[in-house]
Amino acid sequence: MVSTKCHINIANTVMDNQRLFLFVALSFIVLMLWQAWIEDYAPPPATEITATTPAQPQVGQGEDLPATPQAVPATTVELPETGLLKSTGVVTVETDLFSIR
Repeated sequence: MVSTKCHINIANTVMDNQRLFLFVALSFIVLMLWQAWIEDYAPPPATEITATTPAQPQVGQGEDLPATPQAVPATTVELPETGLLKSTGVVTVETDLFSIR
């Protein structure tokens, strides 16, 4: 005949609960330390820049309006030619460790 008696050791359950409470307390302390560190050393939040247009005065029907600026045609500027980019010779780089051609 097999015995099915269940023996619960109360000392182990109390110890498990103490570990759980200590873990929760430690987690809470770590959270509080992290929040204090963020308040002290975190970069300031980026300020949002909003573009606002200045208030324009109301213009009546018969008044003259200023002329809008006309688009300026683009001009081309010629750069002086140098022989730096046209050379296709061998480049040699020498450092204290390597000599590369």
